[in-house]
Order: sequence, then C-alpha cells, then structure tokens
Amino acid sequence: MDTLTIIREKIEILSSMVPGDGLLAVVKHLEIAESHYFRAQKTNDYDSYTDVIYRTNHAFEGILKEAYALLAEKDPKNKQTHQIERYLSDNHVFKPRVTELFKQYRTQWRNPSTHEYQLFFTQQEAFLSILSVTSFVSILIDQMIEKAAFDIEKSVEKVETKDEKEIAKLQQMPLLDKVSYLLPSFYKQMQQRYPESGIQTEKQLIGRLHAFINSSIPEIEIEVEPLLTYEGKRYAPDFVLSRGYERIVLEVKRSAKMPRNIHEDISYMMLLYLRAARADSGIVFVYPTDSKNKDQKYDHIQVTYPDQEHILVYVFPRTGEKRHSVAHS
Repeated sequence: MDTLTIIREKIEILSSMVPGDGLLAVVKHLEIAESHYFRAQKTNDYDSYTDVIYRTNHAFEGILKEAYALLAEKDPKNKQTHQIERYLSDNHVFKPRVTELFKQYRTQWRNPSTHEYQLFFTQQEAFLSILSVTSFVSILIDQMIEKAAFDIEKSVEKVETKDEKEIAKLQQMPLLDKVSYLLPSFYKQMQQRYPESGIQTEKQLIGRLHAFINSSIPEIEIEVEPLLTYEGKRYAPDFVLSRGYERIVLEVKRSAKMPRNIHEDISYMMLLYLRAARADSGIVFVYPTDSKNKDQKYDHIQVTYPDQEHILVYVFPRTGEKRHSVAHS
C-alpha cells in the first residue's frame, strides 16, 4: 500500500476546500523521512534511521498546527507545539480513533526523541515511526475533510416546503420518518450546488450531510461516528441522531447504483449498530456517485425485525422498479 499516495489524494481534496501550503509541507517531511530510511538501508548509514524520526516529528507537528487551525478554529501562529498538543488533548478535539493514534505517536516517538538527545533509533523503530505517523496523518485528514465540508455547508438553509400544511406535517413526523423524508432533498441540493465536482469522498458526504441535518432539524442531537461498544466489540456508525426518547442510527453509502442485496449485506451490521447505540430504528442512505440528475427520484424500503423490535429504512436512488415495505420474521 502506497500510503503517501493516499495522503496526497486526501490533501488535494482538503486543499480544494481549505487553501494553504501547510499540508504540502507535511507531505514533504514524510517524503524526506522515507528517503532517509531507504538511504540508510542502502548505505548502512545507521544514523539516518534517527533522522527518519526527526522528519516524522516535523510531519507530526505540522499536521497538528493544521488541525489546530481547522478543527479548533484557532490561529497556531506564535503557539508552541506542546501548547497545541495540550489544547487538542484537553479539549477532546480529536475523534477517538485519531486520539489513539495521536497518543501512540506522541508517547513512542515524539517525546523520547525530543527529550533524550543521546537516543538513537534502529531500522525497525524508524520503520514503525513512519507507519505510525502516516496512519495518524491519514486518519486526521479524514476528520479535517469532514469538518471542512461541514463548515462549507453549515450556512445551508432549511429544506424548502410547499405550504404551511406540509410544514406542519414535517414537524409532526417521528424522527425516523422525518430524516428519511429529507434525505432525497439533500441529494438534490448537493447536485444543485456542486453539479460538476459532486462529493468525492465519504468524509465530505458525512460533513455536508451533518450540516444539512443540523440546519433542517435543529432540535435534534447529532453524534458523528461515535465510538460505541457492544458485547466487547467497538463500532462506529456514521451518525446517531436523538430527539427526546427517539434515537436512530444513520449509515451512509456512496454507490454508483443501488446495491442489489443491500438490505441483506448491511442489515446484520446495522442491527449491531442499533444495539450498540441503544436505538430502535435506523436508516441506510445510498448516495449516487455517478448521477448528474438533479431530479433523481428515491425509493424507500422499510424492513421490520419483530424478534429484535428494530426497524430499518433503506433510502436509495430509483432504478425503475418500484419497491415496497417488507417485513422480516
């Protein structure tokens, strides 16, 4: 796996939303770290393995400054790295998975190399430091893409309705029905706003959908990719939405077309998400990746699971075949 290529692609997407040269500097440090590693292998220059760590440290510090500016919305200028680290950690700015990688790199590589000037690193340690920092950078950029997409879309107005009766009907809907009803409007709005570029990644989709739901249903609580535990295993659904006693899971799938057996392929995982989130119902939303049709129609399938007392609703682009609600026993 060429991790640097993956990171470059993510940075290209993020840079299109948040201009700046800082992210390119992060990649440059990673490239130099790799060059030190391969040179050390080729020439037996073991000191270069220590140079690898110093370069990965620069990449680590650089991405933290970029994250501080975007995620915390604060100016990193004149801030020491340790101050930025402390703020991001104390204020729980990172998502749980990012936090784990942050602590791992900081504890195993950055702190020892910064505070112990007589320390020298081996080939294995240099290799592990590259893997550690590239993992951290890649997953953190995902969170930054999501945040940038949310910021761009947070000014989106509430979905337009035709008349006062429709407004009243929407307000009285149960949360499951209300979200299901609004999702096709989200697709239409995205096609109107971005007819050429569309939505390139799942993180952009999650960020923009977060802003849309927040704007359209401001009274609900939105958890994005919460880290949940059920029977000793961890799960991270895209969204958990709550309003009073109502609590639903929303999972998003980017697809060129409606997967043939989506309600069979994903239903088991969705049931685990529901149990982990202590929710009774969930929605799977299929967002088309190749359609330029602003008037794309959507179908709904409602699947009930009486044994588990759960309801799943599948919202997906119409393929010409009319679907109906079905029940699973």
